[in-house]
Amino acid sequence: MRQIQPLVRSVGWALSAFLLLIGTGCSQPEPPVNTVLTVGQTQISDQELLALAQARGLDGTATQLNQLAQQLAQQLAAEQQLVANGWDQPTDYLEAKRRFIQTYVKAQIQQQLESENAVSDDEVAAYFTANRAQYSQPEQVRVALIEIARQDHEQAEQLAQRIQDELKAESDTAKRQQLFNRYAATYSAHTSSRYRGGDVGYIEPNDKHWPQALAKAALASQADESTSDLIATNDSLFIFKVIARKAPVEPVLDDYTNSIRSRLLTQKRQQVQQLAQQRLMAGIKIETNEGLIQTIAKPKKPALPPEPTGLPVNTHMAGTE
Repeated sequence: MRQIQPLVRSVGWALSAFLLLIGTGCSQPEPPVNTVLTVGQTQISDQELLALAQARGLDGTATQLNQLAQQLAQQLAAEQQLVANGWDQPTDYLEAKRRFIQTYVKAQIQQQLESENAVSDDEVAAYFTANRAQYSQPEQVRVALIEIARQDHEQAEQLAQRIQDELKAESDTAKRQQLFNRYAATYSAHTSSRYRGGDVGYIEPNDKHWPQALAKAALASQADESTSDLIATNDSLFIFKVIARKAPVEPVLDDYTNSIRSRLLTQKRQQVQQLAQQRLMAGIKIETNEGLIQTIAKPKKPALPPEPTGLPVNTHMAGTE
């Protein structure tokens, strides 16, 4: 459901075992009532083993619990070796331990904040209402056209007019279609559609891919498969026909609820990450003795002199001695 959950689960399982190791390794509590595992002086109860299995996402079958007990035994043995040999004191171990706990605590805080800042149905509905236009589908018409580019023909208008006249004069639909396809392949400047009968796909209001004069005329056309009047622009002349239509579709909130919720969660998650960092240190007194740091800090190393830009010139000539 949230990207952070895998991190929380994996870190949660690891830290659960980690804290269990620390707790059992550093003290000697009273023996549990139902002990399922004993490693040295450390004893693990049945409830502790089940809790660890749940944290790891296991079903808790006998096979899984036995395997988990063996893994835990190795971890507890390693913990006891760690303490017995004094390996829990070096700086690198303590630093790794602190980083691990910091990661886990931040993940827990972030998960808590995300649950507090879950996206409500009202927020989804409000976003949908405010941005309804972007989810609406306007009326669309599928258009086939022949584009006569002015720069390609000295008498572009006469050519376009002749093509239009011949198309309108042909009463047989099949023959008119063949004629349209032939003229598109021969004269149309729109290279991606000229060999597909001039089919450029669907055009909608305010379509950025086509001149507005063409889009308005195509959407206003009432006769399908009929040759249009000439549409003239500064660069081209267009002859088109409408070959299909799509009625406008009003959006329904249920169709977009999941995508809107995901969008709003992403926005909130960015805010949550900042809040998590703030809450990590909230309510804890923190003081830094900068003066003392200055007294123990090593002096900065002097800057190295710049390297020479070129090789030194050798003034000694061979054979002069």
